[in-house]
Amino acid sequence: MGLFRRVEAARASIGTAARLTAAGASLALAPAALTVGLLEESTRLTARTVRSAAGAGRAVASGSLGIARTGARAVGTLVTGADPFPDGHVRGIVDVARGMVEPPLARQTRRVFRDRRHVQVEIAAPAAEEQPEVRRALRRQLERLEGVEWATVNDVVGRVLVAVDDRRVSVEDVVGVVTAVEQARGGRRVFPQRQDHPADLEPLLAALVTAAIDTAAVGVAAFAKMLPIPALSRHVTLAIALLDSQQWIKDALESRIGPIGTDIAFSGTSALLHAMTQSPTVPALNATIAVQQALEARARRQVWRRREDELCRPEPEDDPGEPLAPPGQRPAPLPPGPIENYRSRLGPTELAAALALLPLTRRPGRSADMLKALTPKAAYQGREAFAASLGLLLCRRDVLPMDGSAYRRLDRVDTVVVDAAALCTGPPTVLEATADADGWTDAEVWTTATRLLGDGGPDGSGRRLGPPRSSADAPGGEVRTVLDGRRRVGVVTVAAELDPHAEALLTAATEAGHRLVLTDSVGAREIAAAADEVAPADEALVDTVRRLQSDGRGVLLVSAVDGPALLAADVAVAPVRAGRAPAWGADLVTGESLAGACRIVSATRAARTVSRQSVQTALTGNVLGGLLAAVGSAAYGQRKATAPGKTATAWTMTAGTVSAVRAAVRPAPPLSVHTPWHALDPDDVRRRLAELPEEPAPATSRVLTPVRRVAALPVVRGPVRFARTVGAELSDPLTPVLATGAAATAMLGESTDALLVGGVTVGNALLSGVQRLRAETALESLLLEQDVTVHRETADGHEDVPGSALRVGDVVVVESGDVLSADARLLEAQDLEVDESNLTGESLSVSKTVPATPGADVADRTCMLFDGTTVVAGRGRAVVVAVGSATQAGRAARAAGGAAPPAGV
Repeated sequence: MGLFRRVEAARASIGTAARLTAAGASLALAPAALTVGLLEESTRLTARTVRSAAGAGRAVASGSLGIARTGARAVGTLVTGADPFPDGHVRGIVDVARGMVEPPLARQTRRVFRDRRHVQVEIAAPAAEEQPEVRRALRRQLERLEGVEWATVNDVVGRVLVAVDDRRVSVEDVVGVVTAVEQARGGRRVFPQRQDHPADLEPLLAALVTAAIDTAAVGVAAFAKMLPIPALSRHVTLAIALLDSQQWIKDALESRIGPIGTDIAFSGTSALLHAMTQSPTVPALNATIAVQQALEARARRQVWRRREDELCRPEPEDDPGEPLAPPGQRPAPLPPGPIENYRSRLGPTELAAALALLPLTRRPGRSADMLKALTPKAAYQGREAFAASLGLLLCRRDVLPMDGSAYRRLDRVDTVVVDAAALCTGPPTVLEATADADGWTDAEVWTTATRLLGDGGPDGSGRRLGPPRSSADAPGGEVRTVLDGRRRVGVVTVAAELDPHAEALLTAATEAGHRLVLTDSVGAREIAAAADEVAPADEALVDTVRRLQSDGRGVLLVSAVDGPALLAADVAVAPVRAGRAPAWGADLVTGESLAGACRIVSATRAARTVSRQSVQTALTGNVLGGLLAAVGSAAYGQRKATAPGKTATAWTMTAGTVSAVRAAVRPAPPLSVHTPWHALDPDDVRRRLAELPEEPAPATSRVLTPVRRVAALPVVRGPVRFARTVGAELSDPLTPVLATGAAATAMLGESTDALLVGGVTVGNALLSGVQRLRAETALESLLLEQDVTVHRETADGHEDVPGSALRVGDVVVVESGDVLSADARLLEAQDLEVDESNLTGESLSVSKTVPATPGADVADRTCMLFDGTTVVAGRGRAVVVAVGSATQAGRAARAAGGAAPPAGV
C-alpha cells in the first residue's frame, strides 16, 4: 500500500506541476505574444511547436480583436523596431512563425520585409546556369509595376530589393511578381539555407519565445516552492545534459523542425523539467541570455532601418552583371577556441569520472550529480553574453551585422588580413616624382603635380597631367606624366592618401597579438613595416585568405571590395565607401570611417580573454561541483553539487557583459593624418587642414555619464583606483588555482588551510597594490612637472597653454628655448635653428626654412618642426599638423613596440 501511495503522490505532483507550468507559461507568454503579434492563428501554431505555450493565444485574444491588434502594433513596433502588421493583418507574423519550424532543406515560407519605401522579398535559388536570366527577368518584371521605382537582386543575401510607392503598389503585388517569375522557371519553390538577414523577424521572435518559456518556468518553480507540493527528483534534469551532449539528436530534430525550432524545443524541455523539480536558477540564467539575444536581434533590425537608405541603392547599369562566385569549402576546419578545446576534453572526463564513482560509492545518484556538475555551460554562457552585448552596443554605433554569429567567432581569430585598398581612401597624393626635362628638378615636378591634382585640371600656364596608367611597380596606384604644353617634363606616381585611422587599425591588430598580413599597395608602403607579412601583389585576396586558413589560422579580413574573399574569411569586416554599394559578402558592415573596424579588431582580444577566463571559471565550478558530488554529505553536499556550476555561470555571464561594454564604449582612436605636409606650400597646407574631418566627439550615455561624473570625484577616485590596482595584481594565472584550492579545502572541512591560502593571496595583492599605486602617483607628478608651455595664437594675440592642449590647426609661435610638443609646418622663420638629436640623431642644430621639401626624408625636412625637439636660436611661426601618437616621435615609439604588462601577484 505504501508503494501505491507513493506512486499516487508522485502522479499527483506531476499533474499539479504540469498544470502550474501551463498556467505560468500562459501568464508569462501573454505579453510576448502581444508584442510580436501572436494573435489567433499564430497562437495555434505556437501551441503545436511549444507545448508549454498552450493557451497563451486564448488569453491574449479573449478581448476585442481591434483593441488587441492596436496594442500589438504599438508594442510590437517598440520591441521589434518595425510595425509587425504593415498591412493591418496578422498573416505575415503567422508565416514567420510557420517558417521557424519548417525543415531547413524544404523550407517553403518566403521571408518578406517592408519598411519605409523599400520591400525586400526572399527569392528561391535558381540553377546556376539560369541565374543571370532569372535576375534580369525579376528586374524587368518588377520595374514594369506601377509604383515601383527600381529593383535590384542581391544574390549574397538572397533577396530582391524593390523601391516602391506604397500608395500605388502593395507588398502582395511585389511578391506576386516574384512568385510568377519563379514559377515560370519551373521546379518546386524551396528556399535555401542562408544566414538570417538583419531585417528578419525570426531570430527576435525565437528569443522572445525562449525568454517567455524560461520566465514561466522561474515563476512556476518559485511559486511551487511556497506550496506543499512535492517536487520531482533532481536527477530528472540529467536528461537535459544527456540530450545536449548527443549531437545526432539535435541533427535529427533540426532536419525536421529547423535549428530555431530545435532550440525552442530544448529550451522548453529544460524549462519544464526544472519547473517540475522546483529549481528556478537554471531557467533564470537561460532567460537572461534569451533577453540579451532578443535585445541584440532588435538592435540588428533597428540599425538596418537607420542605414537602409544609405545601403540600398539601384544598380548603376541595366545589366546586373555576374553574381558573386562562392569561394568553395574551407581548406581546413576553423581551429577550435578555448571553449571548444575545453568541451572536447571535458566530455570524456565527465563520463570517466561518473563511471569510476559508481563502483566506489555504489550510489547511482552520486554519478548522476557528477554528470550534472561537469558541464561546460558556464563557459558557453560567458561567451554568449559577451557576443550578444557586443552586438547590441556596436549596432548603436551603426555597425550592421549581416551575420550575427560572427561575434561568436571573434575568440578564434589569430590572423588579421587588411586589404590595402581599404586603407587608401583620401585624395590623390604624389608619392614619387622624377624629372625628365632639362631645367626641371624632381621637387619642381612633385610640386607641380601636387598643385594640378589639387586644382583638378590644367592650370593657366598650360601645364597638365597625362592620363593615368597602371604599373607593376606601383600596385594600387597609378603613373601619370607631367606635361608643360606638349613637352614631357616628368613622371609621378600617384595613390590615394591613407585613411586617418589606417595606422590605428594596424596597431589594433598587433596589440591584440594577431599575425598581421597586408596586401601590397604603393599607397600603404609608408606603414607596411607594421605588418608581419606583405602579400604579393599578384596573389588574389581570396587566395591569401585560403592560404592562411590552410595553415590552421582563423582569419579576420578587412576589405571594402565585395568579392569571394569576404565570403571565404572567418570574420569579414567591410567599411562602406561613399557613393559605392556596400560589400554584401561581409559579416559586419561598418561606416565610412575605419574607426568601426578598429573597434572590432580590438574586440577580438577581449573576446579571447573572455573565453579564456570563462573556461577558468567553468573549470573551478566543475572541480568544486565534482568534489561535492563525490565526497559531499548526502543530506547537503551532494544535493548542492550543481551550485558551483550555476554560480560560475552567473559570474561568466556578468564578466562577459562587462567586457563587452568596455570593448564597445572605448573611444575612437585618434586621427593620424598622413598628408605629406613637407611637400606642400603654406597655402596648400591651410587648405588641406580646412578639409580634414573633425575629431569625433566622445560618445555620451545617459547611464555612463553620471557614473563617470561620480567616479571623477576625489572621494571616489582614490578607492576605485586602488581597487583596480589590486584587481590587476590578482589578474594572474595562479589566482584561479589558489582560489579553487582554498574553496575545495574548505568543502573538505579544512577551513584553517583555506583561510591561510586565501589570506596570503589577498594580503599579498593588497600590499603590492599599495606599492604600485604609490609608484604610479610619483611618476604622474614627475610627468606633470615636465609638461611644457607653448605660445598659441588667438584672435586677440597669443596665449600660453600646456603642450597637451594643442590641436591640429592651431598656430603657434616658437622662439629660442622652447620645446616642441607637436609636429608643425613652418609658415614663417627668422634665423631659426632646432636641435633634433633626440629624433634624427643629428648632433648639430638644423636650420629651418619655409620652402617645401617634397620627397625628403625626416632628417631633411627643413620646413617642419617635430615633437620633442628644442629651438636653440631664432624665431618662427608654424601651424600644428599632428599631436600625440600621430607625430613622428609617436610613430617611432609605436614602431619600437611596448613591453609586456607585468604579471600580478
